[in-house]
Amino acid sequence: MAEKSQIAAFIDYENFGHDQAPDIGPLKAWLEHRGRVLVARAYADWGRFAKHKRRLTGASIELVELPSHSERGKNSSDMRLALDAHELGYTQAHIDTFVIVSGDSDFIPLLRKLKKLGKVTVVISTNSKVNKLLRKLCDEFLRYSELTTSAGLPKVKAAPVKTTARPQEPPPGHVDEEARVSAAFDLLRQAVIEIGRPERPARGSSLKSVLVKSGFDEKSLGYPRFSKFLEAAQNAGIVRLKAHPSGDSEVSLIEDASPRREPDNLSLFRTRLRKRGIRVLRPREQRAVLEAFLHYASRGHSYTNKAMLDALQRESLKGDEHGEALSRKKITGVIRVLAVAGCLQDDGEDDAGARLQTLRPRFREIAPLRVMHDGCLRSLADEYDITLSPEEWAELLG
Repeated sequence: MAEKSQIAAFIDYENFGHDQAPDIGPLKAWLEHRGRVLVARAYADWGRFAKHKRRLTGASIELVELPSHSERGKNSSDMRLALDAHELGYTQAHIDTFVIVSGDSDFIPLLRKLKKLGKVTVVISTNSKVNKLLRKLCDEFLRYSELTTSAGLPKVKAAPVKTTARPQEPPPGHVDEEARVSAAFDLLRQAVIEIGRPERPARGSSLKSVLVKSGFDEKSLGYPRFSKFLEAAQNAGIVRLKAHPSGDSEVSLIEDASPRREPDNLSLFRTRLRKRGIRVLRPREQRAVLEAFLHYASRGHSYTNKAMLDALQRESLKGDEHGEALSRKKITGVIRVLAVAGCLQDDGEDDAGARLQTLRPRFREIAPLRVMHDGCLRSLADEYDITLSPEEWAELLG
């Protein structure tokens, strides 16, 4: 008997849920019939879909809370969903099938990346019109109306799976070690870029702490210690190691290890961000805004957007050497990145009807807040299919 698929399902609920709670039963039955469901998540501003929550949680679907629609922009759920799916694709090699419940063309870059990782992709759409490239890229396409239940089992009219998209299945329990190690090297490269600085290279112990949060385990890749994994990355031409007096290793990227960019990619990325209402400040300005915002919001109180901007301007954040305070537009650009990244949560409305927000407890320190800010920008670059060099990321983020 053939092994059943190991499935991760991601529901773009703001594309799928609309105003009336859809019947989630057909989807749940289809997923369970198709294989073992390891991950099932729905993404939305649940303040707008409060009446739908009980039905979804009853179906064992994890609800991922997004900030208010007006604060984060219409593509936030797409970006957060793509970020989570991309991370699982790299870190959880045993998950072989990714189900995306949406017909949004914003997921085309995600499908391309999952295809490169050898994953099977299924798109289930509620839209009457679906992007042709999206349908072409996925291995299987279904319309939600084609899912029906009978005696607990789904009857599905599905497009045939492309025979060229999924190679012969490996033996049960076998995982392509080369692909897993390659994915781990990609995670290492990203971690070095995130926490390393030209004047202060990343330390091996700090890198492991970052990687472990993504589910990394060097022993599962055949390395008895993390130092052996770093040595393998050095032998592969990914990083350069240098002994530190503390006994730790200093880790820096080898320049040729990063993909080369097309001309003007950084300018293109800035332009795309500006269209989304995000202005990327100089690294010193970014840090100043994040620290001031953390000082303001870390007490856990609710605030309106206007009150927060007033308070941050009162801090007299300096925008340049001439002593000009940062404009509200610049401050808003940084805070909007945090909103898109899911660092903020809704907390009702004030007496005047203005939306209240709070900073989520786990982000009330500068390190995780900065990681989410920087990681969100990297995810947006992936969404736009724009590749930046380490030097460009350093220019952008410091």
